[in-house]
Amino acid sequence: MPVLPTSYLFYIVSAIICIFFVYFSIKDITLGLSIFLFSLVFPVSLNAGFTKIDPYEIMLLILILIYVIKEKKLTLFTTAVELPFICLIIISFISMLSSQNLFASIKQILKLIEYFLVFIISLNIMMGKPDRGRTIYFTMIYICLMVCIYGFIIDSIYTDRDTAKSIFVHYNIYGSYINLYLPFTISLLFFKKKLQKKELLMWIFINIILITALVLSLSRGSWVSLLSVILFYLFLKRRDKKKFYLTIIILLISGIISVILMPDFILSRVNSIFKYSTDTAILHRFDLWKSSFKMFLHHPLIGIGTGNFDYVYPDYAIVGPAYKLVANHANNMYINILTETGLSGFIIFMWYITVLWKEVINSYKKKYSDEFLYLFSVGFSGILLALCIHGFFDYMLYHPRMALNFMVILAIFFVFKEDVRRKE
Repeated sequence: MPVLPTSYLFYIVSAIICIFFVYFSIKDITLGLSIFLFSLVFPVSLNAGFTKIDPYEIMLLILILIYVIKEKKLTLFTTAVELPFICLIIISFISMLSSQNLFASIKQILKLIEYFLVFIISLNIMMGKPDRGRTIYFTMIYICLMVCIYGFIIDSIYTDRDTAKSIFVHYNIYGSYINLYLPFTISLLFFKKKLQKKELLMWIFINIILITALVLSLSRGSWVSLLSVILFYLFLKRRDKKKFYLTIIILLISGIISVILMPDFILSRVNSIFKYSTDTAILHRFDLWKSSFKMFLHHPLIGIGTGNFDYVYPDYAIVGPAYKLVANHANNMYINILTETGLSGFIIFMWYITVLWKEVINSYKKKYSDEFLYLFSVGFSGILLALCIHGFFDYMLYHPRMALNFMVILAIFFVFKEDVRRKE
């Protein structure tokens, strides 16, 4: 991530941008949240001497301040996920007792607090106003679409890149970012009862762009996650025999055509999934997981300290073919949390995930007068499934921009869920 120079000109430009952000946020708080989300796609940090500060962090504080001043309130504990998330922050504090690097732990805890604040401010802005939720999520989809199109351009310019990654530092982050939106856009084609011709063409176009970008990312974890989502959607549609079999036929034909036309570098990447005994990245993951369990066994209750994986790992690293590869985390969401916060943190995290799935299942069973709310409920179940499946191969919530996008989407889900409850 580039760190911008601390020149007077840069500070002047930053100040002007902040003034415009404040102006538009005061005028329309939903617009302010949209601008904040748009800022997440710019991988730029400010040099603050002892650490780096991301512009979106400043914007988040400004957004909360403006909302509190305008509304004179900030409501907490309106959903089932806030308590487990706060408990996760608390256990992260406790895990600092075994931290080798306290500063790294503090930074990670501040990230968690940041995620919580984004969730809370998004809830407060949208609660009782589902139209705002629609506006925000469609804005996020269009931002993702722009990121993918930009990726086609920039990745073709930088020919030294092995994979497509657009604005992101790593292709797995890029693939996982797309999977925050692709399950929803696909669900529209799967589950929407009737699409107007223009609407159908628009969503087909968006899906083609997102799927193409996902394929070019060469992120195998993202591919497996998306395949899991499609199979999950087929399972949900199994009672609608006509659409079920039609979808299977379309998928089979698309799969055959894709294999025939698939470039060699993509076909080679697909084949590498089944050659785990010789693939360096897969071997690296196996070694990481073995080392992580050794770390866990030495600190079983509260872990090695949140945010400390890359500081402790070298002492436990297994010397092998993938020994020299960088390891900032365990490349597994569940193992990483077990390692850094111990059994206590892992239980709390699984509590959080369980509550999420319980809320998703309950929302799917409800009767919706508004079809869009039903579609978003199904789409969110796909997003959560993709995140959980990808979590076995990577730790995408380690990356703030991924986590912040997810927390806003989670807030939108609860806004729609509450709207349905009020209408019952």
